Amino acid sequence: MAINISPFPINNPGLFMIQIQTTGSDETFTLPLQAAGNYNFIVNWGDGSSEDTITAYNDPDRIHTYSVAGTYIISMKGICTYFCFGTEGIDVTKVKKILDFVDMGFIVMNFRGCSNLTFVASSMKKLTHLGSVAKLFEGCSSLTSIPSGIFDGSTGITIFAAAFNGCENLTSIPTDLFRYNTLVDDFSQIFRYCVKITAIPTDLFKNNTVVTNFIQTFMGCSLLIGNAPTLWLRDPEPTNHSNCFYNCTNLDNYASIPNDWKGL
Repeated sequence: MAINISPFPINNPGLFMIQIQTTGSDETFTLPLQAAGNYNFIVNWGDGSSEDTITAYNDPDRIHTYSVAGTYIISMKGICTYFCFGTEGIDVTKVKKILDFVDMGFIVMNFRGCSNLTFVASSMKKLTHLGSVAKLFEGCSSLTSIPSGIFDGSTGITIFAAAFNGCENLTSIPTDLFRYNTLVDDFSQIFRYCVKITAIPTDLFKNNTVVTNFIQTFMGCSLLIGNAPTLWLRDPEPTNHSNCFYNCTNLDNYASIPNDWKGL
C-alpha cells in the first residue's frame, strides 16, 4: 500500500522509536524486515544523516552505517508490517530501549535475542493490527519488568508463544496482563525459564477462554509460590498442555496439578 509521508524531525511525536548503541567506528545497523511484509516508510537514523525511504524488505537503505560509536534513536513513520529480530547477528545486542510503539500496520513483531534491551514503553497497546507476538521478547535477558497494560489495545493478538521465554531477570507478571486479549489461542512457552518470577496473578488467563495451547507455559519457573491457575478444570480442557508446570514444585497446589500438566 503506497502512502505519502513528509520528512520529520527526530522529536516529532507519533513515531516508532528504538534506541541503539554502537561501540566502534563505522558500525552498521540493519532494520529486521521480513520478506512477507509490506513496507513504505521513512527512517531517521538519529545521527544527523539524511532520512531514508524504505519500500522493500531487502531495500539496501535498511542498512545504515554509524561513523562514530555512540547511542542513537532510530525513528520510523509509515507502513511496516513485519519487524522481527532473530537470535543470530550482532545487531540484536545493539538494541537498548523501545521508546515508543506507534501503529505502522505491524502484523508480526519481535525483539528476539535483544539481550541488552532494558526498557520497553507501554504504548504497544496502540497496535491494533498486531496478530502474533510469538517470541516477542524471547531471550531479552536484561528485561526486569513488563509494562502494565502493554497489550490492552492489541486485541487482535492470537499467538503469544514464547513471548517472554528466557527472560531470566523478569521478577513479576502484571495483573490483568492479558485481560483484553480474548482471541488468544496459544500461550505455549510464554514464561518458560523466567526463573525469577515468584507468583502467577490470580485469574491471569480468566478472559482467555479459547486457548488450546499451554505447552511449557511456566516450565522451569522454580521459584513460583502460591497457587497455579486451575487451567486443567476448564471445559473443554486445553488440548495441548504438557509440561505447563514442569519443575514448579514450590507451588502451593502443586500436588493437585495433574501429572501430564507437570510433565510426569
